[in-house]
Amino acid sequence: MAEQLAGLSAASSPGACRRFPARASAATNRCTCWPCPYVFGTEELTYDLQQLGRAVVVGEPTGGGAHPREGWTVHPHLEATIPAGCPVNPVSGTNWEGTGVQPDILRPTADAPERAHAPAVARLAG
Repeated sequence: MAEQLAGLSAASSPGACRRFPARASAATNRCTCWPCPYVFGTEELTYDLQQLGRAVVVGEPTGGGAHPREGWTVHPHLEATIPAGCPVNPVSGTNWEGTGVQPDILRPTADAPERAHAPAVARLAG
């Protein structure tokens, strides 16, 4: 879903890291993102948009959970969770695992929407 929202096309093969090549028209629009540092679900979209130059990220670094994981029951009271993949951004050649998505404008999460509003309005004005 993140690749569809970012306007990207996916090219992956079994056993390979995911790559998201940009379309030629992908850099025409920009948005402002302020992801929650404790919610992993928004990281892929935020990172891809930032690396493509399509988003300004405002707030705090995110949690850094890039690698999808799978769990296996070892014992009725114990599960092993093992990384099962690794997304690779074609622009950066890496991902946000362990480091999180680093904001372009560092602000406390509570202040991010207010701080993000002015640059977004300025970009829309021309």
